[in-house]
Amino acid sequence: MKIGFLVTAAPYSFQDIDTVYHLARAALQKGHGVNIFLFMDAVIAVNKNIRSPGERSVTEMMQELVARGARIVACGDCAQFRGLRRDILIENTRMTGIATLGEMIEECDRFVTLGL
Repeated sequence: MKIGFLVTAAPYSFQDIDTVYHLARAALQKGHGVNIFLFMDAVIAVNKNIRSPGERSVTEMMQELVARGARIVACGDCAQFRGLRRDILIENTRMTGIATLGEMIEECDRFVTLGL
């Protein structure tokens, strides 16, 4: 089974990215495919330059999911609006257009949206 997630909320303001992390990790451990589309403020989660002393590291959480086989993409327009460039994305993630979200929804057996 392939499971998809759309996350829109900022990773350090809301728990949505944590929920996706735990659900995606469990799905990957059971052998399911995982796609994650980051939209609006959620794109911040793939900024490799974020330092979060004393807090969980969303960047490390995303890196772990990618290492386990998850496909994580960020909306390119949302990322550029927030000053995120390709050279500061965590490894094996990318910016993409909104059409990719439609493709992800189509190829997934289940699709979950978390956000505002």
